[in-house]
Amino acid sequence: MSKKTKAEKKSNKKMQPEETVRSIKKCPQCGIILLQGGDTCPFCHCVPEDQDEETVSQIKKDFGQGAPYPDIMKKQRLVRFALRLILFIMIMITATSIALNFVFTPSIWWSLIVLAGMIYGYVMLDYWIKHDAGFANKIGVQIFVSILFIFLADYLTGNRGWALQWVIPSIILFGDAVVFFLMLLNRSRWTSYLLLLILMEIAGAVILFLLFAGYIQNGILVIICIAVTSVFLLATVIFGDAKITTELKRRFHI
Repeated sequence: MSKKTKAEKKSNKKMQPEETVRSIKKCPQCGIILLQGGDTCPFCHCVPEDQDEETVSQIKKDFGQGAPYPDIMKKQRLVRFALRLILFIMIMITATSIALNFVFTPSIWWSLIVLAGMIYGYVMLDYWIKHDAGFANKIGVQIFVSILFIFLADYLTGNRGWALQWVIPSIILFGDAVVFFLMLLNRSRWTSYLLLLILMEIAGAVILFLLFAGYIQNGILVIICIAVTSVFLLATVIFGDAKITTELKRRFHI
């Protein structure tokens, strides 16, 4: 082996620590520092974030070349205990509701709505904690499952129309507000909420169609809902410029 080759190898070995430092990433979910970079966190599979030069220097100073792994098992045990405690409390509340319903108002089984609400709440809580989907996806699932649950609750209580007239438009408006603040807080990834905004626009358009078709009697909140969502989406598309075009191409391959 030539001296030049040995010298090159020696030079490469000297560069490895520096290259390792440059590839440092940190998981925003569990806080683990990935010295070798990577596309996902090995613990929670969340997408890690690149660190700036100042943070990289501080990490190297504090930990050297060893990654500070958190006690992830302790966190998982606490999460499992919390879920079991919440499940126990929900079962007790549901059982109490069914007993009170049977004793005092046996003609109207309102306790079924309590039961459905508890199931919905626990499933959504479990989904938020355990699922690896992005924040925007979780919010989207939460909003549209809530819409479905409210619609079914209205149907089971006599189909009086309060869900479509008031509650579902309110959920969509609340979703608009949540997306707006999340875009402000997470400016580097604000385009990830575009698809959720489009889906809420479609949901609002469906309710508006039901209003014109005569299925909804009072459409004040419905009109406000579709107007606010449409203006929000239009402003996002216009002021988003190239980032919106890139996001649309990535999502819809156009």
